[in-house]
Amino acid sequence: MSFLYFQSVYLKDVIGIRESLTSMVPGVSAVVNLVVYFVFMDKLRRIGDKKSLFYGLTFNSIGVLLLILVRPRGYLLLLVSIIFMAAGNLITIVFRETIWNNVIGERERAKIFSAASAFIALISIPAGYVSGYMYNLNPIFPFYASLILYIVAVLLSMRVNRIYKNNIEEAGI
Repeated sequence: MSFLYFQSVYLKDVIGIRESLTSMVPGVSAVVNLVVYFVFMDKLRRIGDKKSLFYGLTFNSIGVLLLILVRPRGYLLLLVSIIFMAAGNLITIVFRETIWNNVIGERERAKIFSAASAFIALISIPAGYVSGYMYNLNPIFPFYASLILYIVAVLLSMRVNRIYKNNIEEAGI
């Protein structure tokens, strides 16, 4: 979960991008997604699901951090931020779902997916309101919150990778 709901408003209000140009963000993101999917996805699969998820979360973190650092008319840094966030988002979604599918047994899959979807919906419902509240306090606050959540996710991913590696070593595989 992130609090990036107000990204386009932030780009217009704080960074000073014309409203018509903020619509380019989804276009750039789509191009980045296509490049990542067709150029890098096979390599990421060979690296492994858990490491790739770590990379996706890390790219998201870097993208949000760069967005926080963008100043008015800092278009190049904004472009780099969008690239990192788009790539990170695609990689995170693909490998999160892959890990879920690989970890959960076939019988439990439907129940766990429906429970997870319900949980995500429950925490997502107030996220827009919370983002708006934070944005009204200070436009940068939702992005700080997103960065914190992504950093926590990166740290959890590192922990999972370490546990997995230790289990493999103990099993002698």
